Amino acid sequence: MKKKAFALILALTMGVSLTACTENTGQSPGNSPASGSQTGEEAPEEITLFMGTAAISYPDGFDFADNFVMDALEEQANVKVTEVIVPPDSDMATKFNLMMSSGDICDVIHYQINAKDTYKLGKDGAFVELTDIIQNSEVFSKLYTPEMLAQMKADDGKIYSFRALLVDGDAHTFAVRWDLLEELGYTEMPDTLDGWLEAMRKLKEKYPDSLPYISRQNLHWAEFIFKTYGCSGNGADWQYYKGEIIPAFANPLYKEALGTYRQMIDEGLMDKEFPTTTTEDYQDKRLNRNVLINPQNIGGMVDWITRFPDNGIEGVMFIPGVYPEIDDERIDPTAVYGGPPTLNDHTISISSKSEHQDAALRFVEALFSEQNRMLSLWGREGIEYNIVNGEKVLDTEKSNETSWRMIFNFPFGYNTLEKLELSTKQFVAATDLSDEDKAEYETLFLENAKKAIDKRMSVPINPIGLIQLEDNNLSRKTDATNEALTIIMKTIAGEMSMEEFDQQAAAFIKKYQFITDDYNAKLPAVKETLGIE
Repeated sequence: MKKKAFALILALTMGVSLTACTENTGQSPGNSPASGSQTGEEAPEEITLFMGTAAISYPDGFDFADNFVMDALEEQANVKVTEVIVPPDSDMATKFNLMMSSGDICDVIHYQINAKDTYKLGKDGAFVELTDIIQNSEVFSKLYTPEMLAQMKADDGKIYSFRALLVDGDAHTFAVRWDLLEELGYTEMPDTLDGWLEAMRKLKEKYPDSLPYISRQNLHWAEFIFKTYGCSGNGADWQYYKGEIIPAFANPLYKEALGTYRQMIDEGLMDKEFPTTTTEDYQDKRLNRNVLINPQNIGGMVDWITRFPDNGIEGVMFIPGVYPEIDDERIDPTAVYGGPPTLNDHTISISSKSEHQDAALRFVEALFSEQNRMLSLWGREGIEYNIVNGEKVLDTEKSNETSWRMIFNFPFGYNTLEKLELSTKQFVAATDLSDEDKAEYETLFLENAKKAIDKRMSVPINPIGLIQLEDNNLSRKTDATNEALTIIMKTIAGEMSMEEFDQQAAAFIKKYQFITDDYNAKLPAVKETLGIE
């Protein structure tokens, strides 16, 4: 069958209806004698795949259904992947919802936006229930601990999606243009908020057209100030605070954070156009307007190492920072640094309508195999890497040519420390910096990344991401966060006074008390699952 990956991508992008991927047979996977293993002489079964890329770059014209990683997965699972639907990252949720509502569902579905979406769909019957399958699988029974399995359960006690494994090499923090700091005379990063504000002022004085700090529509990535003051990411959500769940508006330092944002707007340190800045505009500004602080998780920073030189901007050193500390007992450090990892939002599900559920399971097991972990991370021996004195040594030029292979690393959460070290070396080597500057860049990136990761691991685990609200409250929460965003943006932009904010925030907290109550009613069970007090 002719592969149709890019025709499907085009169809999705243009909103064209898809042909059906599967039909309902009611078959249950995992019952064959060799589920999850190569079936030898049997002809490969054909399956279809929906997947995301986590913003990892890939070449124009790349065929997701025909490449050396997919070839290895197909051989291992004895399947043939005939269709791969890969929506643009910015349109992932829309295209996923379109596929699920249409009933034309692929056999295997990788979704990367919100695991709770797959829980709800699983409860509605869209996905195969996996509890017995995981327990009976030689692969999954070894990969998932009882604590991880507890995190994977929907509120009905069942498991509907495999989850990407825990990672040890990532933290939500921010990226810094170290080259700009060096231009301004800094030999080390500021470690206080006042120090960072002063660095922004110096940058603005030297480059009047610069944007030291930016955000975009809906306060995306507006974390630097909020998190420094111990508030939730974009300030519009609920957060774990000193043992309970509160709306971010109830955080005692929330108004200090808003006041700092307003100060930054008034001084020209923050891009005042953020309410209307699109994703494309946002990325263009990051590249071309000397943005000093770029909120970004560490795993996502690596790709920017080459993004600057690829766009003709040389000499950039884009490295992790650590949130500044404010000496105030009202700040809960878990809200600042995040805490040890829980399972992330990448899920892999098997359609309950699939005609080929055993084949789909074999493919998923191949995705989680050590063979795929090594192939998607290191590549092929003798091409992307070589064995020298018993050690794997990366051929950075060859490895850069197939860096797209990391897209298939999603079962492993992408952001392991091994991957971080490997990718940093690979991407820095692809820049036009001198050998001396490359060595400095690599050292600075990894040293600061490990500082941020250590900070993350130094605070208690944050349980809020595992709490599943009641379905009706979940939909109401979407309305609530949109309402909160409007209040926040108007206040930051100066369209609403602090007195008006007080009134609006108080009314918001009262109006949505039922969501706060739902969170706190479910919190004790999640704490018990995670083993925290």
